[in-house]
Amino acid sequence: GRYLSREPGTMVLFSELTSCAHACEAALRKADWFACAAEINRYWRIKKDLFPGSTTPAIDALFLELRPYYLASGLAGAAGGGFAYFLCADPDQAHRLRTELHKLSPRPGSLGLTFAADLNLTGLRVT
Repeated sequence: GRYLSREPGTMVLFSELTSCAHACEAALRKADWFACAAEINRYWRIKKDLFPGSTTPAIDALFLELRPYYLASGLAGAAGGGFAYFLCADPDQAHRLRTELHKLSPRPGSLGLTFAADLNLTGLRVT
């Protein structure tokens, strides 16, 4: 409703989301992972300001506890579905993050599954 009524503060936040996305793209193109992480973290903060229901106290606590094991994090998806995602500095940090996630699970797999992802630095090639 705040967007549809063009509430000024909301419009500024939406503009900042767009700015974050462009800055993140630029950082990715330069392989500047720390700048990319800063933009991902800024995007997540803005998203929480826009949509307070996009996170829960439990998720916030989990992200805080895992903070030494990633550069940036956020949630993707809507209506209670989707993924938590993390940008790690290197494969060792990613391994430590997965290890900590498994340690924090009250039951094996109760925090979900983990998936490794890499960036394709060459783009799509059709042969």
